[in-house]
Amino acid sequence: MNIPDEVRSVLGVLESATNFAAIFGPVPAGDKEKQRKALRSQFAYLAQIVHPYRIDQRHEDFAGKTFRLLYYLWKRAEAAL
Repeated sequence: MNIPDEVRSVLGVLESATNFAAIFGPVPAGDKEKQRKALRSQFAYLAQIVHPYRIDQRHEDFAGKTFRLLYYLWKRAEAAL
């Protein structure tokens, strides 16, 4: 079984993004809590695609790398708000 195309696609976006909006979409205007919720929602959506528990065990390392990068960038995006 090959690594799912969806996981490869998300990793490609994460590695090539030049800003957080390229990953998480535009942040809505408004207060910080509304912005955090929007980031969290997009993170959760992407996490469902790449989380190692949702991928064939043979590809757990690849999915783990992708998930860790997604988590790191999500936390950086939150800190940048």
